[in-house]
Amino acid sequence: MTQALNLGLFANNLNSSGQLDATDGLTGAVPIANGGTGATTAATALAALGGIGSASPTITTPTIATIKSASSGVATVFQDSGGTQMGTLCRAWVNFNGTGTSGANQTIRGQFNIASVYKNGTGDYTINFTNNMPDINYCFVATVGNSDNGFVFVSAYTGQSGLSTSNFRIIIKGTNGVDYDRDYIGISVFR
Repeated sequence: MTQALNLGLFANNLNSSGQLDATDGLTGAVPIANGGTGATTAATALAALGGIGSASPTITTPTIATIKSASSGVATVFQDSGGTQMGTLCRAWVNFNGTGTSGANQTIRGQFNIASVYKNGTGDYTINFTNNMPDINYCFVATVGNSDNGFVFVSAYTGQSGLSTSNFRIIIKGTNGVDYDRDYIGISVFR
């Protein structure tokens, strides 16, 4: 009699397509072999599935240790909860047109912490910071392009003597070693 009653309850949980509707009337754990987890709680289900997580995962979010205003030129420092520095944001960046007159400032399209870009000669530019770097142990990344062709260019600074806390100098050279003016130059500075 009990089996007949259980089969009747089971039949009541079938939808019109003959599929089991598990939203009402089911109890117990579905075995892993039958597509379940063999568990009745989220924590034991996760453990049964190989410990892929936990019911309440702990996420460690970096804390912001130093926040400066955008005009200060000092990058925000991110630290973990133990106080270890995780990294910094960009300290300065600029997008400029380098085809202007030599001996003059170039047209800046956008910038952060860049006072001016001065053109020393063909492909030779001095990037002047609004707020100085703390020392000369910074690095920069430059992207260079031209609107009229796809010629590949590389950029190089003029050696350690070309870096100072207030500015640095770059020379845009083609793969053939010749200096070139370019109309799209982007530079990011990190420290």
